[in-house]
Amino acid sequence: MQQLIKDMKAIPGVIGACTYRSKDGITYNNLPSLFREDRLHQTAKHLAKIHASGRLNFPELIETLVHYDESIVVFRQIDLDEHLITICDPGINMSLLSMSLNLAIENIPHKKAPTETQIKAQGTDKAAPDIQKLMNKGPMAQPLQAMLKLLTKIIGPMAKIIFEDSVARWVESSENNRGSLSKLLEIICQEIGDNEKSEEYRALVRQKMTSKNRKQKDS
Repeated sequence: MQQLIKDMKAIPGVIGACTYRSKDGITYNNLPSLFREDRLHQTAKHLAKIHASGRLNFPELIETLVHYDESIVVFRQIDLDEHLITICDPGINMSLLSMSLNLAIENIPHKKAPTETQIKAQGTDKAAPDIQKLMNKGPMAQPLQAMLKLLTKIIGPMAKIIFEDSVARWVESSENNRGSLSKLLEIICQEIGDNEKSEEYRALVRQKMTSKNRKQKDS
């Protein structure tokens, strides 16, 4: 893998690359120091989920691209739990990059593209049915939907993925009741990975909770 990211960085227009595993986080990295590893880990985690979801609907999907004004992020799954993230200049020759990436991955020993069955198995979240039930029915549905709505306001379309991941962790680590919503809030703020946005979200949720408690007391 170290040779792979070295080969990627040698391509004109590539800023650097890193590899990611869900269990180990960032494993190899030659990106400039301004790309903090904790932020890379959060970004890779979310990209892995987006890519897995995409492949459930489009099994032939090879890579996921995210375009920014200053860079392009290319996410490629190269094994069941091995992912490559390449960050490039906006003007990079994408045909050259894709061809070079394909050749480099072919030269990695014992690496096979995941089959459709493996993709579906990997994309299946055992806790998902319980999470959906929790969010749509029962006493926790209303506060959870409100928290998701506020998160969407702060971070946009990535909110649903981050929120469901956070709820899954919350379900595993504590009792699922209103008294433990503060734990869920802290988990979500960790997942956001941006101090300013985390504080903004925390303030909105606390304001919402305080307002609701006052209304309940008044009634």
